[in-house]
Amino acid sequence: MGCTQAKPGHFLDSPVTKQQDAPPVTPPDLQSSDDAAAIAAAQSLAAAIGTTSTSAGPIPDTVYRTTINTPYDLQSSDEAAAKAAEDVVRLLAGVSSPAEAVEDSVPSPSSTRARAAVLASFVADAATTGVHWIYEQDKVAELAAADARQGRSIAFHYPPACPFYTTQVGDASPWAHELIPLLRVVASTKTMDPEVYASACRHYFKEESAFIPYTNSALRNAFANMNAGKSWREAATDDTQAHGMGKAPILVALYHGQPELLAIKAEEACLVHQNNPMAVNFAVASAQILDRIVEGSTIKDALEWAAAPGNLPAEATEAVAAALARKDQGFSQAVKEMGLSCALPGVFSGAVLALAKAADAGEADFQAVIEANMLAGGDNCSRAGFIGACLAAEQGIECVPQEWIAQTTVFEEAESLVDRIFA
Repeated sequence: MGCTQAKPGHFLDSPVTKQQDAPPVTPPDLQSSDDAAAIAAAQSLAAAIGTTSTSAGPIPDTVYRTTINTPYDLQSSDEAAAKAAEDVVRLLAGVSSPAEAVEDSVPSPSSTRARAAVLASFVADAATTGVHWIYEQDKVAELAAADARQGRSIAFHYPPACPFYTTQVGDASPWAHELIPLLRVVASTKTMDPEVYASACRHYFKEESAFIPYTNSALRNAFANMNAGKSWREAATDDTQAHGMGKAPILVALYHGQPELLAIKAEEACLVHQNNPMAVNFAVASAQILDRIVEGSTIKDALEWAAAPGNLPAEATEAVAAALARKDQGFSQAVKEMGLSCALPGVFSGAVLALAKAADAGEADFQAVIEANMLAGGDNCSRAGFIGACLAAEQGIECVPQEWIAQTTVFEEAESLVDRIFA
């Protein structure tokens, strides 16, 4: 999340002189299990001893002892919990380290890569929408040739030729539309609550349906079940499409560097719409592969890690290994053989193969890789989002063509929301 991990004594090292002979202080209930009550207690205590500003005077020993013993764990592996601990200690001590303030204002390399991944996933999706769900590869090749004769790329193809829905150039695919409410929830709450996401997604597809060209079957079924009174957990249906792969960049942006928590949240986000074990396994695998890249691994190293037994759910490991074994095969033909549709494992394997080929080529050209994926046809938007996220996580947002960004309808909103995650 971009917060600096708290360390023991972090704020206690601030330039504050302890007062040895301070009068006894009876602290309010900092141990309260109610966070709001505990924070209110901290505020009350800070005010009582005059430590509510950076110019505060000496801090009684009792405050140090009470702070150290609070349930706000400065060493927590949960960044949100650690940040809450920092806030309480900062409030109690009434100090703000200038060095820490400067450090917090500079995004970490992982946060920068995670931000790039989210934005690039939306751009890659929008660039592909014009030729989405065309299952005849010869047809896609004909469209690309026609574009070339007019001196343009197949990206943002005009007029959009998807046979299943009508949209405008630069608009999001149905896959990306279901990610917008997820991004809104994560940006506003700094967590991924599946019940909140389920409600937000249903609301988005109802209230903003005029801008959504198509609703995928898993969502239609989940919404119908929710409308019938079922809870979010009961509403999901037996579906094996790539919804979870698309959600990975947003979840990694919030939970990167926390693989166990990320796996839990990837599963929960998947279960909002799909209760099939395969869907869950590939949702978790997609998030964990991207997380490796966001945390500094190369795409090549992340895929080798994913292919090693024991690191991912077994069926995902097998799908990665199968894709890597096809690196010498033509991409479009390999994707056709693995599966052009939205269904797992083929759609996941196609994305992995595109990344593996890009990694072997050295520093891959974002535009060339995404356009090659377009030419393979089928559910190229699902593949594009994940491919684009991984490429940008490795290379930075600079690898995404500016003219592509300018044509992506949802980019401005996505950028504003993802920046709130790291604020």
